[in-house]
Amino acid sequence: MRILSVAAAFLGTASAFSPITVAPRAFSHTALKMATQDELKQQVGYKAVDDYVKSGMVVGLGTGSTAYFAVERVGQKLKSGELKDVICIPTSVRTKEQAESPD
Repeated sequence: MRILSVAAAFLGTASAFSPITVAPRAFSHTALKMATQDELKQQVGYKAVDDYVKSGMVVGLGTGSTAYFAVERVGQKLKSGELKDVICIPTSVRTKEQAESPD
C-alpha cells in the first residue's frame, strides 16, 4: 500500500508528495473470533446474577433467551452452595420448569 507522506515533507526529509511504502498487516480470520449472540446473552445473564443476586434474596426469574442464562446461573450457584436461601419467583411456566429441572 502506498501512502503520501505529508509528515515527511514537514520534517524536510522528502517532498510534499513523496510516496512511502507501508507493508500490509497480516490478518488471520482465526485470530479474531466474534462472540455469537447466544454467547453474549450468556455473558450478560451470568454477570447479572454474579453481580446482583445474593443469598437470602427474593429473585424474580424472567422469561426469554437472556433470562434463560440467568436462571441457569442461579441454579449453578445454588447447587455449588455459593448461594443459599434464595426464593425464586418465575414469570412463566417455561421458566418454572427450567428452574425445577435438575440440570
